[in-house]
Amino acid sequence: MVDAAMVRCGYNFPATKGYHFLDAPCVEYKGTVEAEKRPGLIVQLNEKFKELIDEDIPTTICQMTKEDAEEKLNKVQENFDPRMFTDPTIRVVGICGFDCCCGGTHVKSSKELEGFKVTGIKCKKGITKVKYNLG
Repeated sequence: MVDAAMVRCGYNFPATKGYHFLDAPCVEYKGTVEAEKRPGLIVQLNEKFKELIDEDIPTTICQMTKEDAEEKLNKVQENFDPRMFTDPTIRVVGICGFDCCCGGTHVKSSKELEGFKVTGIKCKKGITKVKYNLG
């Protein structure tokens, strides 16, 4: 959902890393947001999160061949390495229209993410980290 909100705010940065556990959830992107724009972006992202939640977008899950997954996922994220997978097919999960390979548990729709809130943005060495929490 962070990816979808970033794009809606005009930042189509490739996602490079995500950590979605309660102790320190965040998503990292290749690209930098200027320091003076970060406070405003936090406000915008929270507005976009509310829109995405209200849209009640269903989560999609499918199996793809490694080749199809690589072609689809590396168009934007640039973080899919098919060599990491030994199975011939990859589980691809789509949240708010953004796909990634993932074997974890996911919400059924964006509506279940009520209370989602960006808490900070940091940039270092060309990487933007968007930190968030769930209410």
